[in-house]
Amino acid sequence: MNNKINKENLFGRVIKSITGLEKDSTEVKIIFKDGGEIIQNHKQEWSEEVYVEQIDGNVFMHEGAIIYELLEKVCSKDEIPEEELPSYSNSLTATFYTLKTSRGYLDWRWYGES
Repeated sequence: MNNKINKENLFGRVIKSITGLEKDSTEVKIIFKDGGEIIQNHKQEWSEEVYVEQIDGNVFMHEGAIIYELLEKVCSKDEIPEEELPSYSNSLTATFYTLKTSRGYLDWRWYGES
């Protein structure tokens, strides 16, 4: 049985636990009561850093909640205001997630640069 779940088949699943959703984390796991899971991570190359930069909301409040939707928005260096960019970055990507559950919203942002 394949326990990997993608964001298209999340609706109605119940969250058992969320781990790694904290600042500077390099892996986030959402485990569901039915045994499925979503794992977010990035195999980093030698010249890059990818990590969770920001979390808005109470992660543990969503344990036991029903998922309605997971939204994703990816922003490249060209889409970020110049005054917010580090001067040393050759490449930058910010990926924003919004998890909508029966208990509200949980937002987090992955940050990657090289």
